[in-house]
Amino acid sequence: MRVALVLLLVACGGEKLSLPSDLEPLEEVGVSCPDGEGIEIKTEDRDEYAASLACARLDVDLATAYAAMSTPSVTVDAREVTTWSKEPLDCDFDDCYRILNIVEDIVTVEFYMDWGHGATGGTAEEPTQYNSRWLKSEGSEFIEREEGSAQLTVEDDGMTRIEFVHYLKSYSPGEDTDRTQNFVQDLYDRLAAEAKGTDYPTYD
Repeated sequence: MRVALVLLLVACGGEKLSLPSDLEPLEEVGVSCPDGEGIEIKTEDRDEYAASLACARLDVDLATAYAAMSTPSVTVDAREVTTWSKEPLDCDFDDCYRILNIVEDIVTVEFYMDWGHGATGGTAEEPTQYNSRWLKSEGSEFIEREEGSAQLTVEDDGMTRIEFVHYLKSYSPGEDTDRTQNFVQDLYDRLAAEAKGTDYPTYD
């Protein structure tokens, strides 16, 4: 994270937020999935925040994709975050946790990202849909707003379909569109690596 801001902005925490009471997607993505494995991303510079909407396909079964999606190391923004740690979080979903993210650059930025995951379709024995939600709950005011959603379902050919939504508003708004697109692309790449047992991507 290329941070150029005074220490006051880094230290202040702002209003503490919580995950919503359900795991519904933030919005419809309105993006066509690729024919094969991969991801298509549409990024928009909206009035109040930057948004990335994406449709992806992954050649693994739904349960494997969900297990990867709910793995904390997959959900950490490794392009930006220097170190992180997981903390327990109470919720009504199948799985949830809080990640303390520490970004070391010109100054050190700390913030918490809360994640919730769970089955939202089918039966307890045979889920047909899983959803995830995440948001920046507290910490540095450098990030004014960050939240997102993912929905995982099965395609007719057996591949897993994943629809992502990610919003971002920071004190470097000129970089937000690139950063939100990178977040979604990187999240998909780490998810795919975890699901297939390959090395995670690395960043300079």
